[in-house]
Amino acid sequence: MDETIEKTPENLEDVKKENEAAHLNSEGLSKREKKDVMKMILKKKAAYETFAKLEGLERAEKAFSKLPRKTLIIVNLGYGAVGGSSSEEIERIFSGFKGFEKVVMAHGKPYTFVEFRGGEESIIARDELHEKPCSTLNNKILFLEFVNHLDFAYFSDRASPNVNGTLNEAPGLYYFGNFLNEMEQSTLLDLVSAKDENMLDQILKIRDLQVEDSLDEFPIQPKNDENTYLGEESWLTIQNRKIVCKHQVL
Repeated sequence: MDETIEKTPENLEDVKKENEAAHLNSEGLSKREKKDVMKMILKKKAAYETFAKLEGLERAEKAFSKLPRKTLIIVNLGYGAVGGSSSEEIERIFSGFKGFEKVVMAHGKPYTFVEFRGGEESIIARDELHEKPCSTLNNKILFLEFVNHLDFAYFSDRASPNVNGTLNEAPGLYYFGNFLNEMEQSTLLDLVSAKDENMLDQILKIRDLQVEDSLDEFPIQPKNDENTYLGEESWLTIQNRKIVCKHQVL
């Protein structure tokens, strides 16, 4: 009786590798060409595994679509030092394709998303660029896949590395440039400077605190000191904080 082998993802991956190796042998490639192709396959495998790990996926293929979608992911090309590229460089690569709309950088991640008007436009770009050297990037071989952009949060973030725009668009995060000018800062510092001893109780300062643990009562007693003046450079600084907890174990 023949044993039936269950087709797990691991088995399917092994079959895929065998098919790739058989493909190399059937193409009549030279030894050097086969070596280059195998090197590309290893780079692709590493890039896909990195993508899966960063996205919390068991396998990268779970995020990819077999059908053409308007959104492509460049699996092995990210922003700046991570992937060695920029949004401008990537835009130059795709600007010649009909239907190209924008580049969406996954900042801090070694991959990038590219949006088209529809799948009929994106498939042309993938067919021309996938697993082929890109002259704009010193003949770097790119790996492109179709994805559903609704599966990724990056598309609610930004389409270019614009710091101010990103901070303003991030949920719950607001960016204010020049929050206080020099005159306002000076006025604020004058108001909180402890030149008057009567203002000491109104200033946020903790110095040499003694905390006594007594059931639910925690009296805080500031230690008197001649050095009670908070200058402009230290009015928000908490110095020499010392907490002594006295706790009786029953």
